[in-house]
Amino acid sequence: MMMTYPTSDKSFEYLVISDVHLGSTRNRTDNIIKNLDNFFGNFTKYQELDAIFIAGDLFDTLLDNHTPDYHNVIIWVYRLMNFCARNNIKLRILEGTPSHDWNQPRIFQTLIGVSTLSLDFKYIPNIYIEFLEEKDLYILYVPDEATESAETTLKFIKSQMSDLGINKVDIAIMHGMFGFQLNNIVTTQTHNESDYLDMVNYYIHIGHIHTHNKYARIIAQGSFDRLSHGEEEEKGAILAKVDKASNISSYEFIVNKTAKIFKTINIPKNYTIEEALDKLDKQILKYPEDSFIRIKAPKNHIVYQAFEELKKRYINYNLSKKNEEDMVTDNQLVEDITYTNPEYEVITITHDNIVDLITSEIRDTLICKNKLKDISQSILELV
Repeated sequence: MMMTYPTSDKSFEYLVISDVHLGSTRNRTDNIIKNLDNFFGNFTKYQELDAIFIAGDLFDTLLDNHTPDYHNVIIWVYRLMNFCARNNIKLRILEGTPSHDWNQPRIFQTLIGVSTLSLDFKYIPNIYIEFLEEKDLYILYVPDEATESAETTLKFIKSQMSDLGINKVDIAIMHGMFGFQLNNIVTTQTHNESDYLDMVNYYIHIGHIHTHNKYARIIAQGSFDRLSHGEEEEKGAILAKVDKASNISSYEFIVNKTAKIFKTINIPKNYTIEEALDKLDKQILKYPEDSFIRIKAPKNHIVYQAFEELKKRYINYNLSKKNEEDMVTDNQLVEDITYTNPEYEVITITHDNIVDLITSEIRDTLICKNKLKDISQSILELV
């Protein structure tokens, strides 16, 4: 927990937030931005910070630039940048899951380039170790799926540390997962806790899994807001302080008090429709309008037969249903665990690889080389 203690000029106070998922189809972008504004007090709070880290998945999907969501995001991004510039706060954004972020945090770099803001900003799409000379701190950044496996990622990190002449860093900002977050389910991308605890002096902050959790000095801040059913726990961000001179550190979980409500209401098998309605009225109506309410009851329960009428009764809520017999687990904890299938490889199409991918498919056709070259140039101009 965050504690008050004497600080030195090496004291480093920072905020870590992740899994914001702007562009989400469930929790609307305008609502998430409103909650971000509430959290930051319309950018009147946290002015004393040394840094803000966005640890991946700022975006939920690739946004079209003609949509209201895109323009609302651009406006909020500029306001965040302006806040950091005014208060001399470092801003670091880590690339998250490729299918979410799509390298879209580069928009920060574009806005800085066309503005007069003086901002200490870095967008980190690859494994990177930063040295903050004024604080005497080494910070490790590890994006999601940085290499083909967690083992290869670890080897690459140790190689970078060796090149810098260090055997430890002070803070780690990551996007991915550790075994403790998924009851020790292991995939090729699951990081090992002891490996990172051995090479990080203070806190290891990791995004991707939406539930706030902790193991030793590994802190999963969880998602900033609720994004689906099964995420009924508190949401928010981590406020931390590290003082290397005194070797003291502390942190606090700051709750997003206006997080979107996703609630599941259980209806017992023996309930009549009148008893079910009484329970639903008492529980649903205490939540803000536009909350997401899921009714869970045995299959063929009478409450489901009246479901269309229930949707009219609670027209200002987002109503859904789930049978108790439905064994599909909630998807609130991890959205993108990649299990290796030797017969199928997922390839993310980017500006850098699209020409190679397309030309490899049509290279053996009767198209002449000059025509193939023209097609390649046209593709690059389009993307």
